[in-house]
Amino acid sequence: MAGRILEAKLVITGEDKTGPMFSAIEKKIAGLNRQVQSVERQSRSVNRAAQQVSDVARSVARTSRAVARAPIPTGMGAAVRVAGATRMAAGGIGRSIAGVAAPIAGAFAAEEITRQVIEKGSERLHERVRMQLSGMRATEIADAEKAMGDLSRKFPSVDNTSLMHMLRNARSVVGSYEEAAHIMEPLAKLRIVAQAAHPGQDMEQDLDKLVKGLEIKGVAQDPEKFRSYLNGMAKAVNVFGDTLRPSDYYEMFKYGRQSTTSLSEQYMLSVAPTLAQRLGGAQAGTAQSAFYNAIVGGRMTKSARERLGDFGLVEKSGAIVGAALAAINPYEWVNKIPARPD
Repeated sequence: MAGRILEAKLVITGEDKTGPMFSAIEKKIAGLNRQVQSVERQSRSVNRAAQQVSDVARSVARTSRAVARAPIPTGMGAAVRVAGATRMAAGGIGRSIAGVAAPIAGAFAAEEITRQVIEKGSERLHERVRMQLSGMRATEIADAEKAMGDLSRKFPSVDNTSLMHMLRNARSVVGSYEEAAHIMEPLAKLRIVAQAAHPGQDMEQDLDKLVKGLEIKGVAQDPEKFRSYLNGMAKAVNVFGDTLRPSDYYEMFKYGRQSTTSLSEQYMLSVAPTLAQRLGGAQAGTAQSAFYNAIVGGRMTKSARERLGDFGLVEKSGAIVGAALAAINPYEWVNKIPARPD
């Protein structure tokens, strides 16, 4: 009898000790079930967000086609409406993609990548609208986008949208799309050189000002001369580095006023950059204007004219000796006329 009781006790005790083990297994199974359910919820969320992206993408495509087909709007109100529509559409894609990326982003920083992609896409759409509002035909815009894409692949450090912006700005100066397209490669090279000389700085506004400066100089209507100036300026910026900016040329042309129109290409590309990097573009232009007014225009004080006369630099007519040369190349005038042997 005692043996049977002991046997029963051993069996009961053995069965009781397995309870905690089965309980732990049940908890693990429950935890796995919860994880599976969470994954399923995330999957459904991703699918819904993906459908939203697809819907918004189709909406953006329709908007883009409508903008391309639409006539050029007139007035600032129309411009704001068109630009606003493209930004809203692009913004919709951004929010939808962010919704997809959020559950699966993790270490890949998908939100930042998404933001950059959407920002570039929005800028591209905006530039297309600006081209249309500037009067470019749909065929020109399509050609510009393809041509600037090819140029961007040739010069990867300049993106397509920036090149399209530069093209549109150059077109407003030179007068036609064809002429602007003709100067884009040297303009892109100059931007690359300027960017290398000024790392971390945006050179877009500098290039915009430079193009306007060349218009002041009077070479905008001569594409070959325009290209020659751009190539020469790129060399100067490369030589002088961060002490010379493309906008310094604009400042020289702006403050030099009418005195710069007659200056030779040789002087502008060899001597003027030295003055600009030493004095700054604005001061170099002001000095050039003062020199022109005195030597070429003859506008000076009586005592100054008498002093020049003492050196034999005033002709009987009252004009300054070599004034025509001074208008073209002041550096050459200084070295040939006042310094000439008796």
